[in-house]
Amino acid sequence: MSDIGTYKTLYEQIKPYAELIDKALVAMKSNQKESPLLEEFEQLLERILIDRPKNASERVLKLILKSKDMHNIDLLSDIKTHFRDQENIETVVTKTEQIAKMLEEEQNEAFARIGSWAR
Repeated sequence: MSDIGTYKTLYEQIKPYAELIDKALVAMKSNQKESPLLEEFEQLLERILIDRPKNASERVLKLILKSKDMHNIDLLSDIKTHFRDQENIETVVTKTEQIAKMLEEEQNEAFARIGSWAR
């Protein structure tokens, strides 16, 4: 696979998780405790924590988290444990935003590499 294909694939595999995390952040901030997005986010965290990704994209996500030192079990389990708890929501939002920002940067980097080869 060419470099451009690799980065395009990486971008496409990260995108759904970045979107899920962004939507979960909105649900957390607006106190939507019963949001299906929060349940989906919780399940994703669980699969990553127990090392049981359901597909190749989740494996890629886990590898990216590890490469950026974001696959910290304490960080992920803390988010998972407290993200429905309004008393700790600011801390959870802050930690989740760190992951969202890192994924956004990873997408931007992949997109920039795709663009530089396309010129």
